[in-house]
Amino acid sequence: MLTKTQVIEGLQNLPEEISVDDLFERFLLINKIEEARKLSKQGLSFSEEEAKEKMSRWLKSDGTK
Repeated sequence: MLTKTQVIEGLQNLPEEISVDDLFERFLLINKIEEARKLSKQGLSFSEEEAKEKMSRWLKSDGTK
């Protein structure tokens, strides 16, 4: 969840004219980043090495289980 301060700061950094779709995408991105930070602080994230290993296995797989 975004705070009012984050929303205000996000609005201040936008161009004078912006589409509703771009506005929504910007705040969705900010929200996802904040959620990821919270999960990381709780220890619920992967190290860079773990992420690389998982990505490598994922890219090598054919998508079947």
